[in-house]
Amino acid sequence: MSETSAQDPLVSPGDLRAEVARRQVPLYMLAAQVGLHPGRLGQMLKGTLPLDPDVAVCVRHALEYGARHGA
Repeated sequence: MSETSAQDPLVSPGDLRAEVARRQVPLYMLAAQVGLHPGRLGQMLKGTLPLDPDVAVCVRHALEYGARHGA
């Protein structure tokens, strides 16, 4: 699979937040996978804090990994 790029449809905070909700992933579990405090990740996904591109890639990979492995 290709790396997440600027053309990837799930790079904005709102799109990532929607995907987290759609997959019903608890924020605390996702935050642990990407190495952030749940509150900080939540602020990034809400747009209160800027979403670092590296964090966006980590979130996307964590979501894809969970979908492939039934998590």
